[in-house]
Amino acid sequence: MTANLAILGWCLIILGAFFIALSIIVKSPRTMMRELLNVKVDRLKTFKYYIARRLEASLGFLFVLLGASLQIYSLLAAESASGHARNLGVYLVVTILVMSLFGFLAYRSCSFLARFIFLRLFRSYAARYRFPIHRDEDLMKELGDIVGIPRDEDETIETFSKKIRDKLDLDYRPRR
Repeated sequence: MTANLAILGWCLIILGAFFIALSIIVKSPRTMMRELLNVKVDRLKTFKYYIARRLEASLGFLFVLLGASLQIYSLLAAESASGHARNLGVYLVVTILVMSLFGFLAYRSCSFLARFIFLRLFRSYAARYRFPIHRDEDLMKELGDIVGIPRDEDETIETFSKKIRDKLDLDYRPRR
């Protein structure tokens, strides 16, 4: 019985890896070529594909999680059958809790690291190309959210862009 669970677990892990690999492809080559050539891109289809990729990644993770859980269960069941392990349920619950804790910490670390890398890259390119952030109000609002600068209703675009430039240490004079 445990061998069957182990085989099923491996099958689910392989299936999950397939869906995760499938979700990594963000854009089709046609869409990328259209963007490179400034040809009209179907934005709604692009968004639909984005949603599909997110669902595929979630489904892949679910399959990997179920497969790994079956693997752990089959190992522990084999151990308890031989008399080495007594509390199969406790081992399984503790293992899942520890994995969840590590997963949560890794997720939060990735989120923090992605923000750090994004800001570093943005600083670099903005300084290199002397990007005028004050010309794009939507971009300024997004940057303000990312770096944690609230926007007042009375504030002008120039003062808000100065706050953002100061926060990001952008000391260049933007092109007009």
